[in-house]
Amino acid sequence: MQVHFSPISYTTKRRPRPPRIFLRPTTKHSAASEWSPPCIRFHWAADTVDGDIKGSGFIDPGISFHANFFGAPALRKDEFAEKTPTTSSGLHFTVNAPLGSYDRNSPVNTGANRWAFYPLVNLSMTRDKGVSWIELYGGARFFTNNNEFQGNNQLSQKPLAVLAAHYSHNIGKKWFAGAGLYYDNGGETSVNNVPQGNAANGFRPGVTISRKVWRYRVTVRYELTASTPHAAPTNGLVLLRLSGPLF
Repeated sequence: MQVHFSPISYTTKRRPRPPRIFLRPTTKHSAASEWSPPCIRFHWAADTVDGDIKGSGFIDPGISFHANFFGAPALRKDEFAEKTPTTSSGLHFTVNAPLGSYDRNSPVNTGANRWAFYPLVNLSMTRDKGVSWIELYGGARFFTNNNEFQGNNQLSQKPLAVLAAHYSHNIGKKWFAGAGLYYDNGGETSVNNVPQGNAANGFRPGVTISRKVWRYRVTVRYELTASTPHAAPTNGLVLLRLSGPLF
């Protein structure tokens, strides 16, 4: 079993992304699951029209299911060392439960107070035995209503489509670097059935650098909104991720 922990997430002008822990059985089956526990307390700061606000709370827990269409089966450690990477594709489905910290009177919360569902399909391609990769992702986020939004208001949100393309290349045996482009479309919110005119329709380029340190891997990713609708402010994201074996 392996554990992947993203302990630090910092954003500018938007709500930070929560850390996650991934649990993945290393068996021969081509399916796996991940668990994002609510026991992590997350501290945040936000720049709003009312000024800077700070707070902390527990994130919404999530569970993810994975199944391969072809390629990249789950392997034992000794098998993985001998496996030649090949092109693969899979289905991923994540469910987030409304169990995190939530205050109906706060403009920013670590919990969303609603269910979220995220199906995703990926295609990972390599022509040089895993030295470089081209990866394509397509998915959509679906949300239930939050009936305690800033008091007793109802917040609803339309589905948000997400597309992504990445290129990464190994640098020696310990490093890899990558660049990618994300595209978001839809996801407009409504308060008490009144549309807010905030649908996404923009691109987000990003760069990644990663290094293996002993049994663990440290990854840093930076994203910046390249285009936004209705003159929305530009958002930036810096993500630091630590991953490695649980035992």
